[in-house]
Amino acid sequence: MRFELTRTRNSQEEDNLLPKKHRLKTKADFDRVYKQGRKYYSKNFQLIVASRSKDTLPEVFKLPRFGFVASKKVGKAVSRNKAKRMLREVVQAEFEGLKNTFEAVFVAFNTLPEQDIETIRNEVLDVLKKAELYH
Repeated sequence: MRFELTRTRNSQEEDNLLPKKHRLKTKADFDRVYKQGRKYYSKNFQLIVASRSKDTLPEVFKLPRFGFVASKKVGKAVSRNKAKRMLREVVQAEFEGLKNTFEAVFVAFNTLPEQDIETIRNEVLDVLKKAELYH
């Protein structure tokens, strides 16, 4: 008898994924934000925001796009992934109230994985307000 292993995602994992259309994907995307963006600091992360002109964008890209970065200074892979997952979760919950004409990169600091989700949520909301990214 032969058994085949198949990996399936559960619905909880799929709910936590940031839709592809809201992700920064290429090195060029990240470099553009780093070069043109304005920096906002929090205790546990940095937010870099680059605005985009509505006129020059195709309709597909008229929505906020995010990237999440955690360097090896944050810790081993588990800590880095936890930091990015926490930021992604908070940002995903705030999509509806955000403007559509910007790209942003969250850069996690080494203190982020040790924080609870409520602390991170409050910091993200404060920084998004400071950056004037809400409608």
